[in-house]
Amino acid sequence: MKKREYSTKEVLAILDSNGYHLLRTTKGSHKIYSDGVHTISVPTQNKMVNKMLFARLVRENNLIIN
Repeated sequence: MKKREYSTKEVLAILDSNGYHLLRTTKGSHKIYSDGVHTISVPTQNKMVNKMLFARLVRENNLIIN
C-alpha cells in the first residue's frame, strides 16, 4: 500500500465499502463508525487524514482499499 494522505470523504467511502456504518457523531470533530465488531473513530476537522493514521486504521481493521 502506497502511503499518502486521503481526504475525509475518501476514508468514509472506504469504510462504507468495507461494511462500516455511522454509529454516532461526537460533539467535537470525530465520527464513530462500526461494523458490529470493530469501532473506528475518524477525525473530520481537517479535509485530509494523516497518512500514518490511515495506514494504522487499514492495518488494525483489515480494511480493503479499492
